[in-house]
Amino acid sequence: MTAKERQRKAFLERKARESGKEQPKTPSQALSQAKPGAKPAAEKKPKPAPTGKTRAERDKERNAKLRAKYNAEKQKALAGYKEVHGKSPTGKERTKLLAAVQRAHAPHPSGTLK
Repeated sequence: MTAKERQRKAFLERKARESGKEQPKTPSQALSQAKPGAKPAAEKKPKPAPTGKTRAERDKERNAKLRAKYNAEKQKALAGYKEVHGKSPTGKERTKLLAAVQRAHAPHPSGTLK
């Protein structure tokens, strides 16, 4: 028996004495004893079936929907300006109008609009 095995056996015997359990005769028996209260591993849930799209395809689809919504909001704001003022916004007016739309628009999941 190697020094490491003797040390391990002494440790297990000491712990068994402290807990009041029966002491194992050999280190291998001590290691092979089932631990009390050990629960059987829970069955894993099966993974959902793949959607058939890659990550890039899903991102592209989601981004297209977000971009379409954002563009519709911009067109609505520009049309509202034209209705009130009778002309399309130019320069600084257009910049302020589109900045207001951007502030009101929910942020893109990744933090930026693509």
